[in-house]
Amino acid sequence: MSTQGYGASVVERVKNSPLLPGDDSIAGRVALECRTVHVENIQNNPTGAYSSSIYSSARTGLGVPLLKDGVAAGVIVLFRYGVKPFSDRQIALVQTFADQAVIAIENTCLFEAEQARTKEVVAKSTELTQSLKYQTAISELLGVISRSSNELQPVFNTIVTSSKRLLRAHGALVTRVVGQELRLAAFTAVSPESDGVLQNLFPMKLDGTDPTVAAVRERIPFVVQDSEDEVARRRGFRSILIVPMLSNC
Repeated sequence: MSTQGYGASVVERVKNSPLLPGDDSIAGRVALECRTVHVENIQNNPTGAYSSSIYSSARTGLGVPLLKDGVAAGVIVLFRYGVKPFSDRQIALVQTFADQAVIAIENTCLFEAEQARTKEVVAKSTELTQSLKYQTAISELLGVISRSSNELQPVFNTIVTSSKRLLRAHGALVTRVVGQELRLAAFTAVSPESDGVLQNLFPMKLDGTDPTVAAVRERIPFVVQDSEDEVARRRGFRSILIVPMLSNC
Protein backbone atom coordinates (compact mmCIF):
# COMPACT_ATOMS: atom_id res chain seq x y z
CA MET A 1 0.00 0.00 0.00
CA SER A 2 1.23 3.50 -0.87
CA THR A 3 -0.35 6.73 0.40
CA GLN A 4 0.16 10.47 0.23
CA GLY A 5 -1.68 13.29 1.98
CA TYR A 6 -3.01 11.20 4.89
CA GLY A 7 -2.07 11.57 8.52
CA ALA A 8 -0.06 8.82 10.18
CA SER A 9 -3.03 7.72 12.31
CA VAL A 10 -5.24 7.19 9.24
CA VAL A 11 -2.52 5.24 7.41
CA GLU A 12 -1.92 3.04 10.46
CA ARG A 13 -5.67 2.38 10.85
CA VAL A 14 -6.03 1.32 7.22
CA LYS A 15 -2.99 -0.96 7.48
CA ASN A 16 -4.32 -2.64 10.61
CA SER A 17 -7.89 -2.95 9.27
CA PRO A 18 -7.73 -3.78 5.56
CA LEU A 19 -10.77 -2.68 3.56
CA LEU A 20 -12.95 -5.46 2.19
CA PRO A 21 -14.99 -5.40 -1.04
CA GLY A 22 -18.31 -3.70 -0.27
CA ASP A 23 -20.19 -0.39 -0.10
CA ASP A 24 -18.68 0.99 3.10
CA SER A 25 -15.68 2.39 1.22
CA ILE A 26 -14.90 3.63 -2.26
CA ALA A 27 -11.98 1.20 -2.52
CA GLY A 28 -14.23 -1.65 -1.42
CA ARG A 29 -16.90 -0.80 -4.01
CA VAL A 30 -14.31 -0.47 -6.79
CA ALA A 31 -12.83 -3.85 -5.86
CA LEU A 32 -16.31 -5.40 -5.70
CA GLU A 33 -17.62 -4.04 -9.00
CA CYS A 34 -14.28 -3.80 -10.86
CA ARG A 35 -15.12 -0.38 -12.26
CA THR A 36 -14.26 3.28 -11.68
CA VAL A 37 -16.28 4.95 -8.93
CA HIS A 38 -16.55 8.75 -8.75
CA VAL A 39 -18.40 10.23 -5.77
CA GLU A 40 -18.83 13.99 -6.05
CA ASN A 41 -20.02 14.54 -2.47
CA ILE A 42 -19.42 11.70 -0.04
CA GLN A 43 -21.21 13.39 2.88
CA ASN A 44 -24.46 13.82 0.94
CA ASN A 45 -24.65 10.22 -0.28
CA PRO A 46 -28.33 9.33 0.36
CA THR A 47 -27.70 5.58 0.70
CA GLY A 48 -25.33 5.97 3.65
CA ALA A 49 -22.60 4.23 1.73
CA TYR A 50 -18.94 5.03 2.28
CA SER A 51 -19.47 5.15 6.03
CA SER A 52 -15.82 4.29 6.75
CA SER A 53 -14.24 6.70 9.23
CA ILE A 54 -11.40 7.46 6.82
CA TYR A 55 -13.90 9.62 4.89
CA SER A 56 -14.84 11.77 7.88
CA SER A 57 -13.21 14.88 6.39
CA ALA A 58 -13.34 13.99 2.69
CA ARG A 59 -15.93 15.36 0.29
CA THR A 60 -15.07 14.14 -3.21
CA GLY A 61 -13.62 10.72 -3.92
CA LEU A 62 -12.38 8.80 -6.95
CA GLY A 63 -11.55 5.11 -7.12
CA VAL A 64 -10.03 3.37 -10.15
CA PRO A 65 -9.40 -0.39 -10.29
CA LEU A 66 -6.13 -2.03 -11.30
CA LEU A 67 -7.68 -4.63 -13.58
CA LYS A 68 -5.89 -7.84 -14.50
CA ASP A 69 -7.88 -10.32 -16.58
CA GLY A 70 -11.08 -8.57 -15.49
CA VAL A 71 -10.26 -8.91 -11.79
CA ALA A 72 -9.22 -6.05 -9.50
CA ALA A 73 -5.62 -6.51 -8.43
CA GLY A 74 -5.70 -3.23 -6.51
CA VAL A 75 -7.32 0.18 -6.37
CA ILE A 76 -6.14 3.76 -6.78
CA VAL A 77 -8.17 6.11 -4.56
CA LEU A 78 -8.01 9.91 -4.50
CA PHE A 79 -9.87 12.31 -2.18
CA ARG A 80 -10.54 16.03 -2.04
CA TYR A 81 -11.50 17.76 1.18
CA GLY A 82 -13.77 20.13 -0.69
CA VAL A 83 -16.61 19.30 -3.08
CA LYS A 84 -14.65 19.44 -6.31
CA PRO A 85 -15.44 16.65 -8.76
CA PHE A 86 -12.66 15.21 -10.90
CA SER A 87 -12.83 16.05 -14.61
CA ASP A 88 -13.12 13.38 -17.31
CA ARG A 89 -9.55 14.13 -18.33
CA GLN A 90 -8.32 13.66 -14.77
CA ILE A 91 -10.22 10.39 -14.44
CA ALA A 92 -8.73 9.17 -17.73
CA LEU A 93 -5.27 10.06 -16.47
CA VAL A 94 -5.77 8.02 -13.28
CA GLN A 95 -7.04 5.10 -15.39
CA THR A 96 -3.82 5.30 -17.41
CA PHE A 97 -1.84 5.21 -14.17
CA ALA A 98 -3.84 2.15 -13.13
CA ASP A 99 -3.06 0.39 -16.42
CA GLN A 100 0.64 1.14 -15.98
CA ALA A 101 0.54 -0.13 -12.40
CA VAL A 102 -0.91 -3.45 -13.60
CA ILE A 103 1.91 -3.76 -16.14
CA ALA A 104 4.43 -3.05 -13.37
CA ILE A 105 2.84 -5.71 -11.13
CA GLU A 106 2.93 -8.27 -13.95
CA ASN A 107 6.57 -7.44 -14.73
CA THR A 108 7.47 -7.80 -11.06
CA CYS A 109 5.73 -11.19 -10.90
CA LEU A 110 7.56 -12.35 -14.03
CA PHE A 111 10.87 -11.10 -12.64
CA GLU A 112 10.34 -12.83 -9.29
CA ALA A 113 9.34 -16.06 -11.05
CA GLU A 114 12.44 -15.87 -13.24
CA GLN A 115 14.60 -15.17 -10.20
CA ALA A 116 13.12 -18.19 -8.46
CA ARG A 117 13.80 -20.40 -11.50
CA THR A 118 17.36 -19.06 -11.73
CA LYS A 119 17.99 -19.80 -8.06
CA GLU A 120 16.61 -23.30 -8.53
CA VAL A 121 18.88 -23.93 -11.52
CA VAL A 122 21.90 -22.57 -9.64
CA ALA A 123 21.07 -24.70 -6.61
CA LYS A 124 20.74 -27.83 -8.72
CA SER A 125 23.96 -27.02 -10.57
CA THR A 126 25.79 -26.46 -7.28
CA GLU A 127 24.40 -29.70 -5.90
CA LEU A 128 25.46 -31.58 -9.03
CA THR A 129 28.94 -30.05 -8.92
CA GLN A 130 29.32 -30.98 -5.27
CA SER A 131 28.06 -34.50 -5.97
CA LEU A 132 30.58 -34.90 -8.78
CA LYS A 133 33.36 -33.73 -6.45
CA TYR A 134 32.32 -36.31 -3.86
CA GLN A 135 32.15 -39.07 -6.47
CA THR A 136 35.57 -38.08 -7.81
CA ALA A 137 37.05 -38.17 -4.31
CA ILE A 138 35.53 -41.60 -3.65
CA SER A 139 36.87 -42.88 -6.99
CA GLU A 140 40.31 -41.55 -6.13
CA LEU A 141 40.20 -43.27 -2.75
CA LEU A 142 39.09 -46.57 -4.29
CA GLY A 143 41.92 -46.25 -6.79
CA VAL A 144 44.45 -45.81 -3.98
CA ILE A 145 42.98 -48.79 -2.13
CA SER A 146 43.24 -51.00 -5.21
CA ARG A 147 46.87 -49.99 -5.74
CA SER A 148 47.82 -50.31 -2.08
CA SER A 149 46.29 -53.60 -1.01
CA ASN A 150 49.15 -54.24 1.42
CA GLU A 151 49.63 -50.64 2.60
CA LEU A 152 47.29 -48.53 4.70
CA GLN A 153 49.30 -45.33 4.85
CA PRO A 154 48.52 -44.14 1.27
CA VAL A 155 44.83 -44.73 1.97
CA PHE A 156 44.89 -42.71 5.20
CA ASN A 157 46.85 -39.92 3.51
CA THR A 158 44.25 -39.73 0.73
CA ILE A 159 41.40 -39.63 3.26
CA VAL A 160 42.82 -36.64 5.15
CA THR A 161 43.71 -34.62 2.04
CA SER A 162 40.36 -35.31 0.35
CA SER A 163 38.36 -34.58 3.50
CA LYS A 164 40.14 -31.30 4.07
CA ARG A 165 39.59 -30.22 0.45
CA LEU A 166 35.94 -31.23 0.11
CA LEU A 167 34.81 -29.92 3.49
CA ARG A 168 37.01 -26.81 3.24
CA ALA A 169 38.45 -27.67 6.61
CA HIS A 170 41.47 -26.15 8.33
CA GLY A 171 42.94 -29.60 8.83
CA ALA A 172 42.11 -33.29 9.03
CA LEU A 173 43.46 -36.39 10.74
CA VAL A 174 42.85 -40.14 10.86
CA THR A 175 43.37 -42.32 13.92
CA ARG A 176 43.45 -46.09 14.41
CA VAL A 177 42.45 -48.28 17.34
CA VAL A 178 45.31 -50.53 18.32
CA GLY A 179 44.56 -52.64 21.37
CA GLN A 180 43.27 -50.26 24.03
CA GLU A 181 44.83 -47.20 22.46
CA LEU A 182 43.97 -44.70 19.76
CA ARG A 183 46.95 -43.92 17.57
CA LEU A 184 47.52 -41.15 15.04
CA ALA A 185 47.59 -42.61 11.51
CA ALA A 186 47.68 -39.54 9.25
CA PHE A 187 47.12 -35.78 9.40
CA THR A 188 47.41 -32.65 7.30
CA ALA A 189 50.33 -30.46 8.30
CA VAL A 190 49.86 -26.93 9.64
CA SER A 191 53.27 -25.97 11.02
CA PRO A 192 56.15 -27.92 12.59
CA GLU A 193 55.36 -26.58 16.05
CA SER A 194 51.60 -27.21 15.98
CA ASP A 195 52.10 -30.57 14.26
CA GLY A 196 54.32 -31.58 17.19
CA VAL A 197 51.58 -30.58 19.66
CA LEU A 198 49.14 -32.85 17.83
CA GLN A 199 51.52 -35.79 17.64
CA ASN A 200 52.28 -35.55 21.36
CA LEU A 201 48.61 -36.24 22.16
CA PHE A 202 48.92 -39.79 20.88
CA PRO A 203 48.54 -42.55 21.69
CA MET A 204 45.30 -41.93 23.64
CA LYS A 205 43.75 -44.38 26.07
CA LEU A 206 40.26 -45.46 25.03
CA ASP A 207 38.92 -44.77 28.51
CA GLY A 208 39.92 -41.10 28.26
CA THR A 209 37.66 -38.05 28.04
CA ASP A 210 38.80 -36.66 24.68
CA PRO A 211 35.91 -36.36 22.16
CA THR A 212 37.89 -38.48 19.70
CA VAL A 213 37.93 -41.54 21.98
CA ALA A 214 34.32 -40.82 22.98
CA ALA A 215 33.29 -41.13 19.33
CA VAL A 216 35.13 -44.45 19.12
CA ARG A 217 33.53 -45.82 22.30
CA GLU A 218 30.00 -44.75 21.41
CA ARG A 219 30.35 -45.47 17.68
CA ILE A 220 28.62 -42.22 16.66
CA PRO A 221 29.80 -38.92 15.12
CA PHE A 222 30.66 -36.08 17.49
CA VAL A 223 30.58 -32.35 16.77
CA VAL A 224 32.47 -29.87 18.93
CA GLN A 225 31.12 -26.41 18.13
CA ASP A 226 33.77 -24.32 19.87
CA SER A 227 36.92 -25.98 21.16
CA GLU A 228 39.36 -23.96 23.22
CA ASP A 229 41.89 -26.65 24.15
CA GLU A 230 45.60 -26.27 23.51
CA VAL A 231 45.62 -28.23 20.24
CA ALA A 232 42.79 -26.13 18.82
CA ARG A 233 44.53 -22.94 19.88
CA ARG A 234 47.95 -23.95 18.58
CA ARG A 235 46.67 -25.36 15.29
CA GLY A 236 44.22 -22.49 14.68
CA PHE A 237 40.78 -24.13 14.60
CA ARG A 238 37.62 -23.99 16.75
CA SER A 239 35.04 -26.45 15.43
CA ILE A 240 35.63 -30.21 15.16
CA LEU A 241 33.78 -33.01 13.34
CA ILE A 242 34.70 -36.53 14.50
CA VAL A 243 33.39 -39.55 12.58
CA PRO A 244 34.31 -43.07 13.73
CA MET A 245 35.50 -45.65 11.20
CA LEU A 246 33.33 -48.69 11.96
CA SER A 247 34.46 -52.18 11.04
CA ASN A 248 33.14 -55.69 11.56
CA CYS A 249 36.68 -57.08 11.63
